[in-house]
Amino acid sequence: MIAQADMARRFVAALAAAGVRDLVVSPGSRSTPLVLAALDCGDLRCRAIIDERSAAFFALGMAKRSGRPVAALCTSGTAGAHYYPAAIEAAYSYTPLVLITADRPAELQGCGAPQTIDQIDLFHKHVRAAVAVDPDDDAAAAKVATAVAAARSPVPGPVHLNVRLRKPLETRASQAVVPPIPRTYAAPHADPPADAVRALADACAAERGVIVAGPAPLAQRRARAAVEALACATGYPLVAEAASQLKFGVDVSIDGFPALLSAEAARERLRPELILQLGAMPVSTAWREYQTRWADVPRWVIAPWGRPDPLRTATAHVAADVGRTAAAVAEAIGCVRAPTAWATAWRAGALAPGPAADAVRTAVRALPPAGVVCAGNSLPIRWLDAACSARDTDADVWSQRGVAGIDGLISGAAGAAAAGDSPTLLLVGDVSFAHDIGGLAAARDVRTPLAIVVLDNGGGRIFDELPVAAAVAPDDLSRWWTTPPRVDLAAAARAFGVPYAPMDDASLAAAFERRGPTLLHAEVGA
Repeated sequence: MIAQADMARRFVAALAAAGVRDLVVSPGSRSTPLVLAALDCGDLRCRAIIDERSAAFFALGMAKRSGRPVAALCTSGTAGAHYYPAAIEAAYSYTPLVLITADRPAELQGCGAPQTIDQIDLFHKHVRAAVAVDPDDDAAAAKVATAVAAARSPVPGPVHLNVRLRKPLETRASQAVVPPIPRTYAAPHADPPADAVRALADACAAERGVIVAGPAPLAQRRARAAVEALACATGYPLVAEAASQLKFGVDVSIDGFPALLSAEAARERLRPELILQLGAMPVSTAWREYQTRWADVPRWVIAPWGRPDPLRTATAHVAADVGRTAAAVAEAIGCVRAPTAWATAWRAGALAPGPAADAVRTAVRALPPAGVVCAGNSLPIRWLDAACSARDTDADVWSQRGVAGIDGLISGAAGAAAAGDSPTLLLVGDVSFAHDIGGLAAARDVRTPLAIVVLDNGGGRIFDELPVAAAVAPDDLSRWWTTPPRVDLAAAARAFGVPYAPMDDASLAAAFERRGPTLLHAEVGA
């Protein structure tokens, strides 16, 4: 049994020892012992964000960009429930996120005490581990080490630490010795099985094959050379979405595939004999229609985690690192195959025209070298692929495609910006902006260039492309589906103390020079 303040000190020291460097704190009373310990810890960078939902997405954004576990801490009661959306995104995007909820002690549970709910198993199956810590817990440090290790490996994702704390809460820790924290060693990348490499190399004897890549963590950038080698060895076209990290800066990546595959004649003409899917299935509706049309074609899915096969038609799954598998298969093939006329035909796609595409291209081309593009969900991530060439930038592309929600995009992008030193560009729709408008409060404290480009097309126009648009009256579509937010962006920027300007070449250049956020308004029509 140890004093509560000493437990808090051990808890925080264990976080740092396990590799956590950033803690996002939302204010509250019950979490006071942990906050005091964190402020006394020289190995943690702490920042305060009032709204727990925004705080969790901010931490998630940092973790997605850095690849390291990031922690968020809140008080008891409903506070932790606001972490839920970010926890789910972290779970499905394989992002290490450490969620810490302060809790009331056992004697205050189930008796009507204020700000007290049952927080045990708060996030259910959406966390890799759920750990309970008591006020006088001798094993607090070991429990923290175990939880953070579970956030990293074997399948990265969120973990939950629920810490019961008892009054008085304001006592600072003694100089008690923190027990040694066990170090966890885990292989971050899985090598492909030898039999899978041989089978894949044999399958690549097919003449008409295509390599496709959907959204992936930023770390997949390291696979670019290996995937390019695989494309050269097979002669296959590389159809890589921007968020795969395998489009921009990769010479063999093709442009304009959404436009190309939107035509039924092209889908028929480009019948494949083999599909190699690297990671998640692409966002593109045109690709989904193409893959559905040729569902009987052998398709190998290579992904380190999960089974990304929503159509359930894959021939085989290889649970291994994409880069290592691509390199191994290219080596096994052992030669370079010239592209066929069929493969060359994949380059016939054109980049999308129109105001939205022009705005996206302009913003992406203005991003300085080593910058990061944050692709908002719904139409912005689709416009990014349809409008931009692989040679427009060499940027990494950050996204929240785990469950592809529109929530938390400003907060998440702000976290991504805070996790690095290079400029960050967020492309976000007007509805997504309104949904996370409070994220501007988190963004205003970022000290690296962050251009928040709102692509204003008068509501959620993705619904114009869905069957519901033909099934309901235009007024009903607008009121219940596209829901134009009618937000005065300039006024919103003023309210949060964020500079604002209409988007053009000059305002983009200024935004990428400024150390902090800038809200840029791009009116792109309905």
